[in-house]
Amino acid sequence: MAIQLIPEVSEFKSEQEAQMHVGEMTDLIVGTYHHNFGLVHEVAEKRLLSNGSVAKAEANSKDSCSSSVRFGAGTVEVT
Repeated sequence: MAIQLIPEVSEFKSEQEAQMHVGEMTDLIVGTYHHNFGLVHEVAEKRLLSNGSVAKAEANSKDSCSSSVRFGAGTVEVT
């Protein structure tokens, strides 16, 4: 989701009313930020728990197998 804000000039009846609108936009931006990062943390936590379960299951398997994992320029062999 993306929100594009385009600034525009508006006349307000008072400085207090103008500040109220600034506060509303600030609340919207901060609330959206917290919501999005809450979702990011939730997804990351689920992925870590999922990967941890897979790694634990692989470590507990009694089959002797060999696999390799590629990290950037190198390869790690697991036997």
